[in-house]
Amino acid sequence: MPFISHDSSDMRYGITEGSWKLILPSRKKPAELYELSTDRAESNNLAASHPEKVASLTAKMNALIVNGRSTPGAPQANDTGYWKDLSWMRPEDFQSVSQQ
Repeated sequence: MPFISHDSSDMRYGITEGSWKLILPSRKKPAELYELSTDRAESNNLAASHPEKVASLTAKMNALIVNGRSTPGAPQANDTGYWKDLSWMRPEDFQSVSQQ
């Protein structure tokens, strides 16, 4: 089960699955990807060398947002709609995913 985090001082969201941690991009900073089993200090950003992992974890985060939950169970309506902190996801992508 993925773990979701949010850094309110940096306004960035993160998702951790297994030993991988993706910090999603913001308007000012690019995505960061770390393999925590070998880099607990998060000092070696692997996003450029593992674009497939970035894409996979981004897709999982987007699905969690649209489904309104990160826990098992039926999807819950996400009544907030698109919000500006979703800088990695365009409003039209939010709409197309939420209509699937």
